[in-house]
Amino acid sequence: MGVVLLWPDRGALRLRKDRICFYAHVLIALLLPTMVTAAPPNFVRTLGALPPIFALPGIGVATLFNRLQLIHHRGTEGTEKI
Repeated sequence: MGVVLLWPDRGALRLRKDRICFYAHVLIALLLPTMVTAAPPNFVRTLGALPPIFALPGIGVATLFNRLQLIHHRGTEGTEKI
């Protein structure tokens, strides 16, 4: 996922960074109650962190899929069937 995030794209790079930064901050905020309590681990406290945990890899996979489609379309550009 890190390679996909660092892949240069001038158009949507800012939006992607903002979205990933937002999800990372939400993930940290939702994991804080589990990290700072002295009580034994309670997994109910971590349930709120599940959406960002699954969203971050999903964003990476969607970005990779879009990049591969873009590369494929660039490679077939200009070739017509006769």
